[in-house]
Amino acid sequence: GEQDKDRSGSEDSETDVTCRLCSRKSCSGKTDSKAAEVGVCNRCWRKLGSLEDRLCKWARLAPGQANALHALSSPQVEDLGWYSGTFHEDETLVCLVDYLVLRGHDIEEQGFVGTPLEAALDKLKAMVDSKTSSLRETFMPSLPPASSLERRLIPTQEALEGCLRVGLVLARKMDLLGLKSDGLTAIRQTLESISLNVGEAAEAVERSDDKKERSAAT
Repeated sequence: GEQDKDRSGSEDSETDVTCRLCSRKSCSGKTDSKAAEVGVCNRCWRKLGSLEDRLCKWARLAPGQANALHALSSPQVEDLGWYSGTFHEDETLVCLVDYLVLRGHDIEEQGFVGTPLEAALDKLKAMVDSKTSSLRETFMPSLPPASSLERRLIPTQEALEGCLRVGLVLARKMDLLGLKSDGLTAIRQTLESISLNVGEAAEAVERSDDKKERSAAT
């Protein structure tokens, strides 16, 4: 199919335009090169291809219909630290989404969790809920303690930020393509939810401190 084509580009670009991902010359001056459409050099094009291969593999492991864009929110991405590594660089993630869309992965495809953007928002919400539960347990000792497995599943701040980047990049890409999306609004609401939940936890700490002070005074 289309995704099996054009995985290599020309090595003889004469352009002086720098690759979006490294200091090498990009293929922007080569009109017959797919890499030129993304603005990267052939080496980075191949690296994007390697990322695509892994994302496609993870999409096939999903419990329902999914493509490589859905797989940006797959469990494997978090398990392998891509949120805090590969996806921590905005330009890498933007280039990867540009590459995947160019290669024919449908950004509007309704997979088993909705569109790729909806999958990212679901993932972000789940990570926020897990993080908030951790905060509540820390600030509210009366809550039942989390199991060791649940503790291991609590996302790091870097992972949360990486997942947020995935949602933002997908939402912006849909906007650039002229596709209707409420993604940015949904992300804003999720961020407001984070602030609210953390705020609630902080208030609980203050109440607890007040009680300790009153107890000490008596």
